[in-house]
Amino acid sequence: MSINIKPTTAIFDDQQFLSSSIINESVLEHLTTIQIISPELELEDLKKEYLLGSGYLKGLMGNKQKQETFNSYRRDLEKYFQWSWLVQKKSILSLKPSDLQEFLKFVTRPPLVWQHTQINSRFNQFGEKRIPNPCWKPFVHKIPKSELKSIIDDSLKMSVDVQQSYVEQFQKEWLKKNSYRAGDSQVATIFTVMNMLYKYIIAEGASERSPWLAIDKKKYTASSKSTRNAPLKLILKQESILMIIDELKRLFNDSIGVADNVDAKRATNPSLSRSKSPARLEAEKYGRMHFAFSMIFLLYVRVSELCENPREKPKMRHFSEERGVWRLRIIGKGDKLRERTVNQSVMQILRDYRVFLGLAPDPLPTDDHPIIPSIRGSKGISRRALTNIIQECFDIGFHLAVAKGDDREASQLRTATTHWLRHTGISIEVNSDERAMGHTRLEAGHESLDTTSKYHDAQLQELADSNTVLDLESLV
Repeated sequence: MSINIKPTTAIFDDQQFLSSSIINESVLEHLTTIQIISPELELEDLKKEYLLGSGYLKGLMGNKQKQETFNSYRRDLEKYFQWSWLVQKKSILSLKPSDLQEFLKFVTRPPLVWQHTQINSRFNQFGEKRIPNPCWKPFVHKIPKSELKSIIDDSLKMSVDVQQSYVEQFQKEWLKKNSYRAGDSQVATIFTVMNMLYKYIIAEGASERSPWLAIDKKKYTASSKSTRNAPLKLILKQESILMIIDELKRLFNDSIGVADNVDAKRATNPSLSRSKSPARLEAEKYGRMHFAFSMIFLLYVRVSELCENPREKPKMRHFSEERGVWRLRIIGKGDKLRERTVNQSVMQILRDYRVFLGLAPDPLPTDDHPIIPSIRGSKGISRRALTNIIQECFDIGFHLAVAKGDDREASQLRTATTHWLRHTGISIEVNSDERAMGHTRLEAGHESLDTTSKYHDAQLQELADSNTVLDLESLV
């Protein structure tokens, strides 16, 4: 791999800004820079290929592919185009199978200048212009939550002017020691993306062949089945979840009391600001945290299923009642619609939160309020914001576990990510044996009962109960 590989910026924007006929001004500037770095390429050819890539991505959304699929395909397309132009210095229309072998090596061990430890937006909005974000990188290798949290905690003990540089230096050193490596499933996705890309290119009359047809996929994804079927073990203790929910409820109730007192004093003094008091904002914060954490755990929904995105805006009216049974309409994985029943315990949490928001206790068919409002409250919450909220809940649990002296569970909570909450909810229900596993499968939105059955630990418990033969005391 060349040691002179240059850093790069994004070229494929979000779907609403993509066009198969018009090139963004800042993208055109980047294509011009690429042509200077790779003089073997003609600018007109780069523009033509970029528009082919944009058209391909626009076509994905026309075929009603979900947002996650669009994002995944765009990531691989970005890597492929920029590798072809900047590293291989060839048109994507002239690549040969031998070039593709080099690409597959490249994506499994990319250069550090193309890596980052966190996801950054591709473009920033400045007025009417979309400008590439210089912090964006094609490859993301996230630092484990527990490590990153420790470094951030250490940085907070330092002066403000050195905190950011300290964290950034740690990120660079961490990447040097833990460089990105693509897994089999990621490589398998690349094959799918590229085969579809060249079908589109051929249909557009830009080429007559796909070099990917000559590459043996199995050679590069030999162990994908074994890794895909690995057991799920991202589970937290039930006691820890309930401890967090209780603490969030306490913080919520305490903050409401403080906010009500502050608002009552403000009401008697017209000279005070009519904007929300810090105490009221604090109450809204803990109310949102308690509601969101409880919903994801008790309904074991995916974080994405409660967030606003270009294709779905979860609203309160998606809760509906028929013949005494409440249910929640969900657009889940693969854009599949399902209805998830909502028991009275969850309904009470929903009603309490709605009353706090100034809404009627039960949602009406015309209720267009978002299920989880954003910080500003005018629209639904974003995925990143909801993820941050759940992580903050886990941090509260971490400090509670430390105070109790439970180091093992503190470590688990320090490591936990949002999806653990869903896994824990499913696992507790499956292992309670109080509900048919097929019902849990439907509620969870699992494609197959095999997926749900992986959460069942009955055989593991039987093995543990019978594991008494090789015991030193019994052998004496």
